[in-house]
Amino acid sequence: MVTAPITSSNTKIALGISGTWGTWADKPVIEFSEDAGVTWREISYGKPHTPNEDVSGWIDDVEIDPFNPDHVMHVTGGGPWETYNATDTDPTWNKMVENLEVTATLNLTTPPPSASYTLLNASGDIGTWVHTDLTNEPTRTPTGDLKFANGVSGDMAWSDPSYIATIGTRHWSFGSDNPAARYSRDNGLNWTAFGSLPEGVVPGGNLSNASNIVVTSPDNLIWSVANSKPYYSSDSGSTWHATNLPDAAGTYILAADRQNPNKVYAYDHGGNWWGENAEGDIWLVDGHSVFHSLDSGMTWTKLEVTASVYGSNPWPDIYGATSIAVGTAANGSTYSAAVYLVGVINSQWGLYRSDDMGVNWERINDDDHEFGGISQLAADNKVYGRVYFAGAGRGIFYNE
Repeated sequence: MVTAPITSSNTKIALGISGTWGTWADKPVIEFSEDAGVTWREISYGKPHTPNEDVSGWIDDVEIDPFNPDHVMHVTGGGPWETYNATDTDPTWNKMVENLEVTATLNLTTPPPSASYTLLNASGDIGTWVHTDLTNEPTRTPTGDLKFANGVSGDMAWSDPSYIATIGTRHWSFGSDNPAARYSRDNGLNWTAFGSLPEGVVPGGNLSNASNIVVTSPDNLIWSVANSKPYYSSDSGSTWHATNLPDAAGTYILAADRQNPNKVYAYDHGGNWWGENAEGDIWLVDGHSVFHSLDSGMTWTKLEVTASVYGSNPWPDIYGATSIAVGTAANGSTYSAAVYLVGVINSQWGLYRSDDMGVNWERINDDDHEFGGISQLAADNKVYGRVYFAGAGRGIFYNE
């Protein structure tokens, strides 16, 4: 990318190499010319930009400071970098913004109030993380030979949230697209690999972003295998047994009843998450509408509150109800939970909260804060009004 017109034979040009990926030595990343493009040299070449951080991700943009041609900036999937000595033989690079990662958040789960942590986050590229402090970068994640590439799903035992289970794919240094599954008994400080995988979970297949796992109690797991059926384990994944459900058209979305460890809900739909508060009290979205059951799904009430927005296509331009979560209720509330919804109410897309079982809804974002869309959603079970959500490729946000 040329950032200034070529006006002389010593015009400086910085060029990002498209399709670059990796951090090994001599991998071309940023080319630099000091003679209007006659000759070029590599000024980044995939080396660590600092002693502990490598260049990682595609180069999306390169810029030269028009007032200082030694100041060159470039962007990767891990954030923006800059050097102030681009004309040196070996330029020094530094990250411009800390804690910035372009990644897809695939699953968010909040623990019960008794937990010592705040949030469980499974994301593409960076794996699964246990957040203990929302103001600092998390440190608890499977490491070493247990390291993840993608974190796909995670859950904790509601009766003992120190027990956590998560599934995803192994880090690419161990081979591409290999399914991975881990559990922890100490709030994510230490992790152990499952002893086996359910039938149908094989390298390179059947671990799409829709696969998910739930924990009913320590050691007791249910894993919904993509394009198949859920399997259950009572020994932390050492052995697996098929449920009696038919194979899903896509993937069953699972939710463990937080009051009754013997009850699990399974919904065969294309990837919309749903949650519960009191036993048998279930909220569900199908992309268009919100449904509520108070009897473990025996009967359902459709809330006439959301509506998809259609244009000229037979499919919606904006879907009416895509994510739902429940969290701790407001003081004095007549209902046992605050319900959060991503959808369209009165023709306005947004993130909404209801404190009265879905009768009334309040929008809690605004037109200046739409985050490129909102996907995963999880509500805090300690703090009323706090909800966590994933912006499109922008990491995790929360509000108070």
